[in-house]
Amino acid sequence: MSESEVLSRFSPISALTGQFLSEVSKQARLVSVAKGTMLFKRGKILADHYYLLEGEVDLINNEFGVEKVKSGAERSWRPLNTHSPTVVSAVAKTHVRYFTLNIDWLARQISQANNPKPLVNETEGHMGADGVEAGIEVGELSDAKDWMACLLQSPVFSRIPWTQLQELFTRFETIEVPAGEKLIREGARGDYFYVLAAGSALVTNRSGSVDLELKEGSYFGEEALISDAPRNASIIMCTPGVVKRLSAEDFGDLVVRSVIQYVDQKSLDKQKKPVKILDVRLPLEFRAGHLAGSVNVPLSRLRESLEDLGQANLYAISDEAGPRADIAAYLLCQAGFEAVVLKNAGQQELLSEVS
Repeated sequence: MSESEVLSRFSPISALTGQFLSEVSKQARLVSVAKGTMLFKRGKILADHYYLLEGEVDLINNEFGVEKVKSGAERSWRPLNTHSPTVVSAVAKTHVRYFTLNIDWLARQISQANNPKPLVNETEGHMGADGVEAGIEVGELSDAKDWMACLLQSPVFSRIPWTQLQELFTRFETIEVPAGEKLIREGARGDYFYVLAAGSALVTNRSGSVDLELKEGSYFGEEALISDAPRNASIIMCTPGVVKRLSAEDFGDLVVRSVIQYVDQKSLDKQKKPVKILDVRLPLEFRAGHLAGSVNVPLSRLRESLEDLGQANLYAISDEAGPRADIAAYLLCQAGFEAVVLKNAGQQELLSEVS
């Protein structure tokens, strides 16, 4: 088996083929270490992915819990360092061979492979202002038709670590859809998150209160996935087009877990930013009992209330609202605010009433 074939078994390298995969072989740095060697330490910001080729490694978290990773096992096909800063230390339990690959470089390769374009104009040799070939850096892409760039410009997706973004983009399916195709049906259960890569679509609902046209680069369908509630509108293609879709499971694992953060009151008290506690239940529920100091902004009115919220605050959403709290935190993050879900808010209220 060739070196390229070996590397192609690892995620998200498996998304690359041909020339892009050959470049991975050139960029990968092979390392051999003895038993007992620490590959990397917990709490470090690493520029590279670490992949296990041979041997066995222990991943040790801050509570000294150990995850054993053995070459050839399912876990070994993903990077050993899945978060930045690292949340585990990696220690070789046997003689180990591994390779490293620059995280940002790999992300650019995946972006180019999914959205091929010439790095240098053959007739003009166009270069960016800093001398780097235009169109290489994902964050600098300006083409509105580049669905990846549109996602990366969103405050929600900017919160996802590069390691997970790479995995995320490999999980999307590409679907060609004809005009008139109903992508989402009102009342149905959520099954996918969508990005409109080409064409246009119309958002409608049975009451007629929604009539919105979506253009290329729009993404939709996440609220039903977060809340596990029925779809609240239908989306129909106005023209033939292309959509990228991500399963509910992958959306939960790779997006929701990164965007929606859960904290307790103790952690909230340590925050340096001013904290505002929001309760997104209905006014009747709020009046029946709520956390002291919280402000009632029902979820149905949250979007129209965004202009009244200060960007300098951290917004803690009381979990008394159940799944509505998760949706509220996601919507606030989507709008560029800092938001978390406050755990066990009801218990705190009960303790204050007893005292």
